Amino acid sequence: MTVGGELLGFVDTVTFDCSTGAVHSLTTENGAANDAILGKLTIPGSYVKGFKRGQGVALVQAGEYQGETPDEHVERGAIMVSDDALELVADGGVAAAAGKASAVVANKAKQGAGKAKEGAVKAKKVVKGKLEEAKPGAQKFADAASEAIDSGSYAVGKQLGKASGMFAAFKEEFDKASRGESDD
Repeated sequence: MTVGGELLGFVDTVTFDCSTGAVHSLTTENGAANDAILGKLTIPGSYVKGFKRGQGVALVQAGEYQGETPDEHVERGAIMVSDDALELVADGGVAAAAGKASAVVANKAKQGAGKAKEGAVKAKKVVKGKLEEAKPGAQKFADAASEAIDSGSYAVGKQLGKASGMFAAFKEEFDKASRGESDD
């Protein structure tokens, strides 16, 4: 139990120095199912602050009520530990394994996203480079097309000029013929 009153579980294992009695660490347990899911908490000996009667879990039953459970005849006690123990992370358990797996997946996804971004940047550079390579050829094509259009326009204009001269001559001949005049 923490000094602040939070229950951390039952004491499972205590490691200590046989010659001095100094506690190195203690491990909590909360039942096989909880331990399998959540893991066990190992608390450093430096967090142990002492033992307190009257709080915590039932230690022994006293007197004539042995075998029964009236609360007033149950002796309670708890190893008191620093509130810092609340910040400790349990070892083992399915939840810890799932958390690690989740972290690995998240990290791989982040790496994949980074690689995709790098790939997009490289592709953009390649496309930009290809566009730069294509510009001179495209400019030559545009210049040649412009020259061909100009040339064609000139030729059409020249032909139109000849045709309009021909029409003028035709009209003149037509007018003469309709008046009954003739060049012969």
